[in-house]
Amino acid sequence: MSKRKGWTPLASKKKSNLPNIFDDSFYEFLRSVENFFDKSMQQLKPFLNHETIPIDIHETSSEVVVEAQLSGYNKDQIKVEISGNQIWISAEKKEITETIDENSNHYYKEQSLQKAERSLTLPFIVSEEETKTTYHDGILKIITPKKKQLESRMDYF
Repeated sequence: MSKRKGWTPLASKKKSNLPNIFDDSFYEFLRSVENFFDKSMQQLKPFLNHETIPIDIHETSSEVVVEAQLSGYNKDQIKVEISGNQIWISAEKKEITETIDENSNHYYKEQSLQKAERSLTLPFIVSEEETKTTYHDGILKIITPKKKQLESRMDYF
């Protein structure tokens, strides 16, 4: 790299007599803002790690069939809740990877959590007792008979 005549790097310039508006307190403020956002994002990370469950809904004259794609989850990792005219589907799995190398005294453990959820609001009351669920090849199938049709939007809540 050739040096140009009269040019000096910024770090080697003499300090000016003008006041520096970017003093240490300004940089401390910037660091505190950055730390705030870093901590906030760490707290939000579990919520940002959620997936939306793809679903397909079709109906017959007497029932509604919901098919949810949950490949990668076991049956015991899936939960279906029913209340009024709403169905909540959630799935959660934890994976722990552990490596122990006794020759080099190296130990490594990693944990991950994966969540997926979806809620549905139907235009009729869902009977939890009469609802059937099956899970096969990554597809959760929820079959529920149609009950009393809700009259107005206020009945939804």
